[in-house]
Amino acid sequence: MIPVPSKPHLILRHVSKTEPIMRNQKTLNSGGTSVGVAMQLAYVMGASEIHLYGVEFSNVKGNNYFYNVQTGETGATPEDKMRRMDEMIVEIISQGTQVFSHGFTNLKNSIKV
Repeated sequence: MIPVPSKPHLILRHVSKTEPIMRNQKTLNSGGTSVGVAMQLAYVMGASEIHLYGVEFSNVKGNNYFYNVQTGETGATPEDKMRRMDEMIVEIISQGTQVFSHGFTNLKNSIKV
């Protein structure tokens, strides 16, 4: 269930870290990455399959970005964010929507293609 749009047409009105992912959720869970938010949004909007492209989380400094990592940037996805992404995938898959990863990924719970 997606709320009635309001200016500036965002569904995100509150961020939760604990709301179960389900078709009628009203808030989006944080703790993952922007891909986690996109997965939730796709699921809430009725996707029967979710396909992830370029979500490798290689955590090799400077090698998992399309640009050169600048001084001060870690060039890595923190372990807690990867863990939360895998938890979100389990929640979505347990409700009947498959989550596929195309190409290399360090995600453990998506279906590798």
